Amino acid sequence: MADGAMTTTFLAVIGGASLLAATARRLRPSDRLPSLEGWALADRSLGPVWTWLLLGGTIFTAYTFTAVPGLAYGSGASAFFAVPYTVIVCPLAGLVFAAITVGALVPAAVMSIAAATGFVRNVYVEYVHPTATPKRQVRIAKAVSLTAKIGAVAFVFGLRDQDAVNLQLLGGVWILQIFPAVAVGLFTGRLHPRALLAGWAAGMAAGTFMVVREGFSSVVSLGFGPVEIYAGLVALLLNLIVAVAGTAALDRLGVPRGADTTDLPSRLVLRRRPETGANQP
Repeated sequence: MADGAMTTTFLAVIGGASLLAATARRLRPSDRLPSLEGWALADRSLGPVWTWLLLGGTIFTAYTFTAVPGLAYGSGASAFFAVPYTVIVCPLAGLVFAAITVGALVPAAVMSIAAATGFVRNVYVEYVHPTATPKRQVRIAKAVSLTAKIGAVAFVFGLRDQDAVNLQLLGGVWILQIFPAVAVGLFTGRLHPRALLAGWAAGMAAGTFMVVREGFSSVVSLGFGPVEIYAGLVALLLNLIVAVAGTAALDRLGVPRGADTTDLPSRLVLRRRPETGANQP
């Protein structure tokens, strides 16, 4: 009887949340023309309260029900105190299971939207349909986002637990390899785009090889003494070395860098008036 009530509550919350998500656009119609940015960012109209709730739900769900038990499993008693606290604060019932599921869907939805917008802007519009209208871009982004969600669910139910852990370990190593292109690129444009791509490929290959060689352990030995280090950092160091060395080689060979579409137009660059020192556009 208890199991039946818990299942019913679980399905009711999941169904209600899904129905609300499907009808949210109709509950608040807008006269604005559809755009990819508007779809991805809810027309920038969520406001601080809803944004805070979404962000807080994402962090709380990921930390409390994933990170804390994982830390306790790996570290033992030093992290175990947080598990009873979690159980006391969030009694395990159908409502809570459904809330956990809905909370887990928040970061999944955010990542699928990011993947969809990235695909449309960098692949679909760039190489497949350069003249796609904003409405067409939104339609393709929705399809890609839904495909990513279905793929994520398929991974959850189709992968073994150990395979999921292995992919999680590799994911941490892989995500670090975009640091030179994304983070360093915010501060300097000196690194050659092709060198950045070569560095990323080298870091991905080296990081994957080290993790797999150690039996899917993200901590690897350097080969001398008892010193061990995170595989992602070793791969990132190789990534940076290849990017810097490749930039020097490509610049010496005169390989063009291509247009930088992130540069501000000259009319928007701030200049200082020589007589006053004030900024002027």
